[in-house]
Amino acid sequence: GAAAGGVGLLALLVSGVVPDPRDEVEWFRYFPKAVERPGRFMTGGGTTFYGSQEGTFYALSSGGVSEVLPEGDRAMELAVLMLSQRPYAKSVLLAGQVPLAAGLALEALRPDLEIVWCPCDAEYGVKLLAVVGVRTGVRAAGQSPQLFLSRQVDGAFDGVMVMPPPATSLGGAAWRDAAFVREVRRITLRTGVALFGLDCEGAVLTPEKAALLDLTVRPVRQVWPESGCFAPGAGGWWIAAQVPQLAYSVEAAPARFALLKRQELFPNEAVTRLYDSERAQRLIRQCPILGPEGAQLLPDREQTEEVLAAGLADAIRREYPGSTPGQWLARFKEVDGTRLLSLLLVAVWMMPVALGLKATASRRLFAAWLAACGALGLAVSLAVLYRLQMRFGSLYLLAGAGSCLYLGGLFCGNRLGEWAVLFWRGRLAFLRSAVLATTAVQAVVALGVLNCIDGVA
Repeated sequence: GAAAGGVGLLALLVSGVVPDPRDEVEWFRYFPKAVERPGRFMTGGGTTFYGSQEGTFYALSSGGVSEVLPEGDRAMELAVLMLSQRPYAKSVLLAGQVPLAAGLALEALRPDLEIVWCPCDAEYGVKLLAVVGVRTGVRAAGQSPQLFLSRQVDGAFDGVMVMPPPATSLGGAAWRDAAFVREVRRITLRTGVALFGLDCEGAVLTPEKAALLDLTVRPVRQVWPESGCFAPGAGGWWIAAQVPQLAYSVEAAPARFALLKRQELFPNEAVTRLYDSERAQRLIRQCPILGPEGAQLLPDREQTEEVLAAGLADAIRREYPGSTPGQWLARFKEVDGTRLLSLLLVAVWMMPVALGLKATASRRLFAAWLAACGALGLAVSLAVLYRLQMRFGSLYLLAGAGSCLYLGGLFCGNRLGEWAVLFWRGRLAFLRSAVLATTAVQAVVALGVLNCIDGVA
């Protein structure tokens, strides 16, 4: 069944017919007064419905309402935040979850500005611009942010604005890694600026949110040690520059935006609120790394799994304010919980081998080894899908097809293994050697595939 499903789904994808995993009912649930049916387009991340309601354009993706046009306050705040740093920038990159409305606001303030919009889903930006019905010079990258960054020359942009996906997924955690931050620095002009979204709207930070902010800002300050400041407005942003004193705070930023003479679109007094010093100091006391002295003694870089754990803890705390997942995570680290859990899993794995009659011990060990081969194959398939998604963006439907094909291969391999065992039943030494050799080949192929993914154009 899995093999047939994988082959059928792959045939549909190759022929251009994409099964729709969502229903229009969700659109009418968001907009109960809607009369017309929404339009739709498909990307690697799934289905996006779009349409206009009372003069406002909405796009509804798997994560909820993804675009609202025109969107006034927040989009203009993001644009002003960028231009208050570099009012005469020539080119700007908007990467990640920065909305299209921010690009349109930048264009309204600076019609001559070259703006590239690079959302997480490579196809989403191109298809949305084709249906949004707005004449704009904003250009969609058409590639995943990681792939787009890797193909740019050094110093390609005067300004880069990065809003990473939630840290509750490995993809979002990888955006907070120092390797990604280094790529952002590479494509930023030496006299340019990069803004990193922090998603800290509240006036008070929970311990879980403070830990996630620490893990988010730490690699940025390690890669950009020359100059940086914290702007609490518009959701919270860390501003980084490669030259000392070129990341402007509340003292200089409003005056720099005033050079554009765009007070009719955004008054200068409102620029000061984006850099609200009192709120910034209050958040710095709760998360010291946001302060100017926070980079004096930065700890070593944490692994991606640490960022993922912090993101999950923050998400749990937001959904269940009475819980304290940060304390659970701290206690788990104190007792070296990762190593203990690994040893427990190994003990559970080998328990059927250790417990039982002596006469069947060899057979039980052989079965455990075969199970380990299957677990290795599953881990490799997940790692390949993860690396592909990091390289080429959302692969929602292709990942499903790949999973079906993997299960189909597992079924065929199971049948082939049963036939081999029956055929070579009397030669146990040969069977054991074959299993060991197969495992080694599987591991070598897995490492080769993972190393070659980054080289695929």
